[in-house]
Amino acid sequence: MTEEERQNIDNRESRMFMGVYSYQGLKKDLEIEQFTDFKPTASFKEAQMHEYFTDNPIDDYSHEVCFPNTLYTALHNYYNLSSETRKKVNSCIYLACDGMDISSNKRSLSFLSYISAIEGLVELEEDDNVITFACGSCKTIESSPYSCPQCGRPIWGVKQKFVNFLSKFVAGSTKSQKKYKDIYNLRSRITHSGKLFQGDYELSFDKDDEEKSYNDWLMRLETLQLFRISLDSWLRYSEKKRQ
Repeated sequence: MTEEERQNIDNRESRMFMGVYSYQGLKKDLEIEQFTDFKPTASFKEAQMHEYFTDNPIDDYSHEVCFPNTLYTALHNYYNLSSETRKKVNSCIYLACDGMDISSNKRSLSFLSYISAIEGLVELEEDDNVITFACGSCKTIESSPYSCPQCGRPIWGVKQKFVNFLSKFVAGSTKSQKKYKDIYNLRSRITHSGKLFQGDYELSFDKDDEEKSYNDWLMRLETLQLFRISLDSWLRYSEKKRQ
């Protein structure tokens, strides 16, 4: 490119093109490096973290704009992530958003998107390097921190890592851990056995099916809540995220 051609490019003016204005440096201007500092106004509403994610969590455009009181710390730590880790976190967020987009008509896929989003965070927190293999080709496990409760052989411990992660960053009670296991078991039945949520494969007006549809909806909502809470907590408390 000649110097004259370069100057012509530098001196271009904004023009209307396909409904948008384009100009030199547009890409850089659209990059978000940090949020603008501002002081909350009187109309700004904050809520406690768990209250924000669990009290009337249904997305509704008519709701008053509100933010969790953990937002500033979570965003600060998010922008301090390494670029590689941030990309992985973004992938988890996109998965959850995709799940919300299809939640009304692709219930099973929506649920699996939420699970995958959580599993992405689990991968960032857990270290699979502690697992050694007897065979590098077929990945037969030689040693692992996790073992089969029946035979004692070393295993990947995927479900246990899922439970451990949520126990650490959401709630660790026995009741909560049972809920996490139920959620992961349902994920396995959908993935490996073809089980689908009520309404994904047939329309029914049976009263029992109505109750099941409600329970299925509640399970999906709870799983989305688990992702949101665990992401917020992980961003604020995990040390491994900065590696």
